[in-house]
Amino acid sequence: MDISPGSLTFEALGDTKGVTVRVLDGNGDEDEDATFSFTAVFSPCCFPDLPDPPTPPNTWDITKTDDGLEITALGPGTGQITISSEGVESAILPVTIYMKPAH
Repeated sequence: MDISPGSLTFEALGDTKGVTVRVLDGNGDEDEDATFSFTAVFSPCCFPDLPDPPTPPNTWDITKTDDGLEITALGPGTGQITISSEGVESAILPVTIYMKPAH
């Protein structure tokens, strides 16, 4: 599994960034027929009264695209997205979102 970039930092709420995901076979070549899935865990800042694990609304929006993922920052905090495909090692994408509003 190859992801680019290897981590994301959002400087402002409302920003959107893309991540390219390539599933690689055992030889390191791209397997264009392979599909991938993702799971996401987010730890918001500034919400101490949420249950554990926290599930705050409006923290980020993640959309699967033809070549990867598109992530929009909706709330501050940190998280990670685990991207996986059958038969290959998963990739972890760390994400940090700061609270400044978008201009």
